[in-house]
Amino acid sequence: HIPQPSNYNLKTQYESLKLMKDLTFTVNPNIVLVDNIEDLINQRVVESTRIEFKSSWNPNSIIHSICAFANDIDNTGGGYILIGVEEENGIAKRPVCGLPIEQLDAIQKEMIGFNNLIEPYYAPRLSVEEVDNTNILVIWAPSGPDRPYAAPHDVKAKLKKSTYYIRYGTSSIEARGEQLDELRDMANRVPFDD
Repeated sequence: HIPQPSNYNLKTQYESLKLMKDLTFTVNPNIVLVDNIEDLINQRVVESTRIEFKSSWNPNSIIHSICAFANDIDNTGGGYILIGVEEENGIAKRPVCGLPIEQLDAIQKEMIGFNNLIEPYYAPRLSVEEVDNTNILVIWAPSGPDRPYAAPHDVKAKLKKSTYYIRYGTSSIEARGEQLDELRDMANRVPFDD
């Protein structure tokens, strides 16, 4: 069971899904599962700027990317992080390296604690998928309903300094200057209803 923020908004998540017409999902309030992992790995239905491949678990880098996808400064619907998939020049190397099953369990348990470090609270969706006869962890971080989000620069530091992260091309970077102003401005916008 993945904890949901108290103001979890399924409609917001559904709207993000509709933006990705060619990618099929099974949706319930607790998790989103990718029906065709091969299409996601091969970037056939989601542009490369919205997918990150990680060969192993690196909590700082991954939490920064989750925060950046949740902030979704370009309103593209968030993004995906595939852990256990090595990349070369932005393309997944095959066969994927995968993750040992015991590491998958440990990562998911750690994620619960790290989600509490994102301000305001944000919980991405996690899914273990079998690819090339091994397991990978897919993290789906859709646009968050309470933007902007900040995450610690170092999730394991005693004194945690929260930082706003955004996507810039295929990288998650610290929001600064004009980008930081734009991100903060998103919190002040009132949605326009017809």
